[in-house]
Amino acid sequence: MMKLLIIIFAILLFTPQIALADGGLIVPNIHDKISLPSQKAVIVWDDGEETLILSTKIQPENITDIAWVIPIQSKTKPEVEKGNSTIFFDLARLFQERRQWGILAASKMSAESGGIELIEVKMVDMYYIVILKADDASVLVDWLNDHTFHVPESATEVLEGYVGDDYYFVINRINLPNKLNNPLTDDDYTCAAAINIQYYWDEQDIDYQINYTFHELDQCADANLEAVKLLKQVETGISTPLEITFEPDVPYYPMKMSSINDGVVAIDLYFFGDNYVYDTSGFLQSKGRRKSTDQIKIDYNIDKNLISYMRYVGDLENLNRDSYFRSYTVVDRVLEAFNSFIAMFLSR
Repeated sequence: MMKLLIIIFAILLFTPQIALADGGLIVPNIHDKISLPSQKAVIVWDDGEETLILSTKIQPENITDIAWVIPIQSKTKPEVEKGNSTIFFDLARLFQERRQWGILAASKMSAESGGIELIEVKMVDMYYIVILKADDASVLVDWLNDHTFHVPESATEVLEGYVGDDYYFVINRINLPNKLNNPLTDDDYTCAAAINIQYYWDEQDIDYQINYTFHELDQCADANLEAVKLLKQVETGISTPLEITFEPDVPYYPMKMSSINDGVVAIDLYFFGDNYVYDTSGFLQSKGRRKSTDQIKIDYNIDKNLISYMRYVGDLENLNRDSYFRSYTVVDRVLEAFNSFIAMFLSR
């Protein structure tokens, strides 16, 4: 049974670009503004088990601490482990697309239950993870507020749709000092902000650019190279992703929680399965279908032949429902071919 569900609901307390997963951002200060410019996701569907790989960027201003809340509909407790970020690079190559993406951020969260059912608390690499359940949205809102996070008014109504026996909440913070075994300094942040990562094709490209620029910039004279690398990895989305495995009734992607945030988002989602699929919500539009390669199957232990690539670009506030996925039928394919023919005919 494969396990490659990366949900990277990232949290970052740094630069103008940060990455998060699907879900809702909770910020500690009502004046902090956050938007989610992009999300990258992979779903692997294997006989009732979902593996979701997700990386998201955000653009915070003066953020010092944020948390990411992800609702997971599952018959069993979600399993959260360390994942592999390189799959996004390989899939971009497979679909001949070259884009950037990002991930994460910091600080520790109290494990006290605060009136909710605390399922699990654990550290995974740089991540501090809490898995919990709640009977109603107000319980979860109270818990978040008790832990010094401001909850947007829109969050309570959205959370009501996720509470109950079948839903878990994965709450994540990233502890960068834990990864480094040293505190981050102002010099580290100043240096990282001064380094401009150009377009890159893999992790080696980023590492080369950081190493080269670090020794050229005056802003990096008193910074720690390893700390700066970690901050840039967080910003560009190649830091350690999370692997989450769970058992929903049908394959889905929790889009609605993202609507509590502001701004425009671009979501790229790759679905591995035995059949090509489409998003019944209508948000994610088909952008391509490919057969998987032997190398991808071996590298990521994904024994699925078909990959559906879907994309959404638009306002976060429009995401008023989750995405559910259904296999293409012969009728679907005929209609799609017919619509393409009509569009081509009308364009002449």
